[in-house]
Formats: sequence, structure tokens, C-alpha cells
Amino acid sequence: MSFGNAERHQRLFELIRMALDADPAQRAAFLDQACAGDPELRREMDRLLTADTGTATASMESAEGVGRTIGPYRLLQKIGEGGMGVVWLADQAEPVRRRVALKLIKAGMSTHEVIARFESERQALALMDHPAIARVFDAGTTLEGSPYFVMEYIAGVPITTYCDNRRLGAHQRLEVFLRVCEGVQHAHQKAIIHRDLKPSNILVTEVAGRATPKIIDFGVVKALSQKLTEETVFTRFGALIGTPEYMSPEQANSLGEDIDTRTDVYSLGVILYELLAGAPPIDSRTIAFEEFLRRLREEAPPKPSARIGRPDATEVARNRQSEPPELARLVRGDLDSIALKALEKDRSRRYGSASDLAADVGRYLRNEAVLAVSPSVAYLGRKLVRRYRSALVTACAFVLVLIVAAVMIVRQSVRANREAAVTDALGKGIHTYMLGMRGIPSMTDLLKDFAAMHQRQGQYAIAGRETLLVLMERRRTLGSDNPVTMAAAADMALARLSEGNFHSSEWVAREALEFYRKRQPDDWQRFRAESLLGASLAGQKKYAEAEPLLLEGYQGMLARKERIGETNRSHLDRAREWIVQLYQAWGKSEKADEWKKKHGSPNVKY
Repeated sequence: MSFGNAERHQRLFELIRMALDADPAQRAAFLDQACAGDPELRREMDRLLTADTGTATASMESAEGVGRTIGPYRLLQKIGEGGMGVVWLADQAEPVRRRVALKLIKAGMSTHEVIARFESERQALALMDHPAIARVFDAGTTLEGSPYFVMEYIAGVPITTYCDNRRLGAHQRLEVFLRVCEGVQHAHQKAIIHRDLKPSNILVTEVAGRATPKIIDFGVVKALSQKLTEETVFTRFGALIGTPEYMSPEQANSLGEDIDTRTDVYSLGVILYELLAGAPPIDSRTIAFEEFLRRLREEAPPKPSARIGRPDATEVARNRQSEPPELARLVRGDLDSIALKALEKDRSRRYGSASDLAADVGRYLRNEAVLAVSPSVAYLGRKLVRRYRSALVTACAFVLVLIVAAVMIVRQSVRANREAAVTDALGKGIHTYMLGMRGIPSMTDLLKDFAAMHQRQGQYAIAGRETLLVLMERRRTLGSDNPVTMAAAADMALARLSEGNFHSSEWVAREALEFYRKRQPDDWQRFRAESLLGASLAGQKKYAEAEPLLLEGYQGMLARKERIGETNRSHLDRAREWIVQLYQAWGKSEKADEWKKKHGSPNVKY
């Protein structure tokens, strides 16, 4: 048989591998596209594939057919087939009776390279132990010398099929997707890259009524740091590794040496896109293969929300318990941004890991700001409104009650002929009320209250985000050279300090202190900032630098405690406790005891 030149030989090898991996029902359409304009290549592919599915398959069925026993396993039914292996449903007789999936190399494909890849998959699966990854139970060699391994049998369906069959809404789909990301992250922590993540390799079953995804088929796995087998696995020059619709641009561009975990992040992005929009970003069924590769490498994908406007959108939306306009609105914005960030052509702009992608999806589900969207004040404000909708409704109802009460008081006052006094009182009340309400359209005052509440409740990460928003808004409206802005900076320093982010709290506290030393050196806020800076330095083990700041800050606030009122007494208590903590961390326990004896210790934490 003559393949022609080396380039044509390589092209045939590449197409055969992809055709064998393709769904048999879609194989003809795939070949029509891949061989467009080259009828001789198409005929050659038909002849080769006919040989593969004829003689080779017949030999395999006769040698490894239903009822054959391999060790303690009896083959029942062929349930899967790929480019190099075939998967059988089997009964295990001992030491436990159970149904398993047994994977064998295809008859006639026991080449050095295929055996090495098979061993790589077997070793990769053995390294991992995660609920979202199919487990390996056993491994061995048949009497004919072919390796096999035995896996957990997953009686599931592809993740997209599962979600469509059960008409899961977007939020439910995202929750299932998060569990997939956790499994991929586990593989990455074991220095394993899957390289062929796609819906058919993520099977979903239900365990106790809960959707449970399982990642399978690590047949093209790449190890980052360890050698999986004694044999070297070579990637043939020019051969694509993975499934085209779900592969990353770098997979289409390289020999496999320059692949890292972000290639799996891209594949997860395609799966997320399909879960949301009902189709992958590039539909390879409607374009030639070379055009598909060009778009993959060069063109930014459309937003998922834009894909929902295509002709089959009604069915897509119905499968998500929605209507096309409603589904497009839901996906537009955060989910568009998350999917497109995962699908960045430049992998340095992608999520750095599967856990980073999962974290942003989690933020979306919790109505928090996602990292894929620039954090403008308006955007963060909208997020806060959605997150605390019930609290805001209660607050608005309370304000309405106050207004109604005020109107009733005015009417009674008018009847008592005290119009002048009422007018004066009402004018002052409305002025005060409007001053208090002035920040509500920008959410700043409400945010400040929420931040204080979350700080008291120990929810420091949430308080940190809210104080950052307040500080940004104060800078925008009042400027940085303003006492109110610097008070917001001190609030943010406290939140960052409580969160354990000492470098960030130092930077903000130092800015506030410099302002107050220049503009209001005798104000208690100056001494509060001093104490915050000292605690930030102490958290970085800069004890000698922190001590004078903490002492001066505490003494300054103590001397002015009559000015700060009950609301801010907690600042004084914190400053006193920070000094105790400083001496204890510094190894000066005697000084800590002496300080507690003299000043007391309210046991206030950061």
C-alpha cells in the first residue's frame, strides 16, 4: 500500500485516529469535511476504516468476545471504543462480586506506542483518588500478553445529555460543573493533564438523588512532573492530541511539549459554554476542518448569550426551564465573562487553574462579584443589592414607616396650631434625613453598615470587599485628601488585618496615618490609624517597628476616649489587646502579663 509522501502519510494517520475516536454515527460527516476537495484521500480513508472495522473487529470479537474470562472477570458487553482501546462491561467474581469496566487494547493495535499510551492511562488513574474521577480497581496482562485494567463501572450519560434530559436550569448545571472542576483540579495536583475533556468523557449518575459526575478516559494523558511508565510516549509530528471541538489553541499549535494545566481549563470553558448555550463555541459540523482550526487559533468565540439567539434556541431554553430572551438575559454579563475568560486564546489571560474557574462560578452562584468582570462601583453595588435583597426590602419598609409616622406627627402638630415650630422641626428633620439618605443611590452608607456588621460577625473576607467598595466611592466623590475618605481607608485596613492580609492592611493604614499626621494630628482617628499600622507590622513579625506605634496609638485613643463615644470603644479595646499579642508573639511574656495586669485584656481578636 502506498501512502505517497511523508506529509500525506502523517495526514492519513491523523485522520484515522480522529475518525476512530469519533461517534460512528457522525464518522461519515466528519470525513466529508476533513477530506473536502480530495476524493482520493476520502476513498483511501473508507478503505482503511473498512479494513479496521472488518477484519480487525472480527478477530477481536472472536478472541475477546462476550463470555470470555480474563482473570476473575467475565466479559458481558462492549460498552465503549476509542482509537486504541475497547471497554467491556464485566462481572467480577472475587474477592467481591460487582460490575466493573474492563479496558483492553484493540486487537491488532498492540504497537509499542499504543502500549505505552495504554500504560500511561493506567498509571495516571492509579495515582488519583477523587469522587469525580473513575477509580482503578485492578490491572494485569491477558494470556496473549495484552495489558488491561479494571475501572469503576459508571452507568451514566454525558454531562450535557444528563442536564438536557432532566431539564436542569443554569444554576443546577453550574453546580454539577463545579464538581467536575474539582476532579480536574485533583488531577492537576497529581501533575496529570487530561487533554481530552469533553462531555462524553464526563459521565453523570445519581447517588442519593444528587448528580455525581465522573471523569473517564485518560488515554491521552500528559504527566507534568513524573514518568508514568518505563516506556517513552511520543507524540507524532503534526498529530493533534484531543478532540478538535474541545481542544485548546495550543494543542492545535504544538507537538504536546508546551502543554500545561491551562489546556484543560480551556476544555472546561468549552464544556461550560455548551452547558449554557447548547452548543460549543465553534461548530465543526458546518465548516471544513482547516477552517475550524483557523477559527480555533485566531478568532475569539461569540458570547454564549449571543449563541442563544440561533434558530434552535427555543429547544435549548426549554431544556434549561426557560425561554430564549430570559435565558439570554441570565447568561449575559457574568456568565458570558466567565466562559470567555476560560476560552482566552492567550493562556496567560485564562484562569490559572480549574480551581480558579470554579471559584468564579461559585462567586456567581453566591451573587458575589466575579473576577472575570472589572469591579466597577456600579457593578459591585448591583451585586450587593442582589445578595442582600431581603435586608434592603426590610430597610426600605422601615424608612417608609418613619415617613408615615412623620406625616402623622405633622398633622397632629398642625391641628394644635404649632405650624411655625413644626415647620422648623420638619425642615431640620428632612435635612437630616436627606443627608442620611444621600449615599443610598450609590449604596455607600449601606455598604458601610454592612461592612461593620460583617466585621462584628467575623466574616472578614466579605467585610474586606465591602470596605474596599466604600473607599473607592469615597475617593471618587470626596477625593483622597479628605478625612471621611481616610476614615474609610482605616476601616479597610481593619478588615484586611482581620483577614490576615497584613501587607495590604499596612499599605492602607500607612496612607491614613500620613494624612492624619499632616492634617489632624490630634484627632483620635490619627491614633487609630497608628494602632492599625502597628498591628499590621506585628503580623509581619516586625515587632520592634510595631511596638512604638501600638503604644502611641493606644495612649492617644485612651486620652481622647471621651470624644469617640460608645460606638467606637471597640477600637480602643482592640488596640489594648494588640499590644498583649505583640509581646506574646515577640517572646516577651512577662511584659505581656505586666501589660494585662495594668491595663486589662478584653480578649479582642483581629
